[in-house]
Amino acid sequence: MNEGVYGSKLCSAFGMPDAPTLLTRVLLKSTLAVTELRYDLSDFGKSAPVPREDAYLVVLHVNGCSESLYFEGRLRQRERHFAGATSIYDLRRGPVTDVHDPYRSLVFYLPRTALDDICSEAGVRRIGDLRHNFGASTDDPVTRHLLSSVLPALAKPQ
Repeated sequence: MNEGVYGSKLCSAFGMPDAPTLLTRVLLKSTLAVTELRYDLSDFGKSAPVPREDAYLVVLHVNGCSESLYFEGRLRQRERHFAGATSIYDLRRGPVTDVHDPYRSLVFYLPRTALDDICSEAGVRRIGDLRHNFGASTDDPVTRHLLSSVLPALAKPQ
C-alpha cells in the first residue's frame, strides 16, 4: 500500500525534513494517521501540491494563523484560523496553502477507505462526502478536545 498524505509525504509538501507522526489501522485495512506540523517563523509561503487522493485532512490549528487557500489551482479564500479551530481539506481538490503566520497544527489523515470500512463494520450505509466549507475554521469544543488528546502521544510516542 502506498503511503497516504501524512508523515514524510506531508512534511515534503511543507518543506520539512520530518515531523512527529502516529499511525493506526482501521479494521486491519485502512491507515489513519496524525502528523504534527510546526513552523515558528512568519511567511512560510506556499506548500507544494500533494498527490490527489480520495481522502481528507482534518486539521486542528493548535495556534492561530492566517492562510490563503488554493483548490484546484485557484485562489479560493483567505482564512484566519483561531487557536483550537478545526478545518477540513478534501485531497481530491488539490489543496495548497500559503501560510502567513507561524503555525502549529495537528493534521489527521482520513482516507475514504477508512470511512467505508467503519460503516461496513457497523452495518450502516456508506457516507457521501463530508459536508464542510473548504478550509474554513469551525469551533467545536468536543472536536478540539478529542483531537488535541493526541498531543501527549506525539510528544512521547514510546
